[in-house]
Amino acid sequence: MISARAGLVALALFVVPAVAPAQSNHVETTIPYRLDQSTKLAAKVGPVMIDNVKITNMGRGFGRGGFGPKGFQPSEGSTTLRFAFDVNNPGEDWEVTFTLELYDKAGKLIDRVSKKHNWEEKAETWNIDHPILEYVLPMVSDVKITMSGRLD
Repeated sequence: MISARAGLVALALFVVPAVAPAQSNHVETTIPYRLDQSTKLAAKVGPVMIDNVKITNMGRGFGRGGFGPKGFQPSEGSTTLRFAFDVNNPGEDWEVTFTLELYDKAGKLIDRVSKKHNWEEKAETWNIDHPILEYVLPMVSDVKITMSGRLD
């Protein structure tokens, strides 16, 4: 009787990993900081594919004016970086949290931004607009991108 149970346990240990999905819910990568150039990511978070990212300096005063909340008023010395991600999710509704960390050449953290979004059966270019002081941009060397997802 014990050998039959041991056989079932051994079978379960070999079968369960073979059935488990091969997708990751967490991806982390570091890319060089380059403006106006697409960088290939080829990351997959659950069923969500993030093909590439393009970083653009939107300039001073981007996003000002108009109607809406007046919470954050950027200074005259600030600019806005846009991180445009090409995202495709052919399946179920997934929420992905993006954390972007800007580092200098010495590996010291300059700035961090985090934002989440849901995708269900759509492909789009999704933007994260981040205000930052303009004088730090020449110091930025690398961007660490962390993406973690969950079924929504």
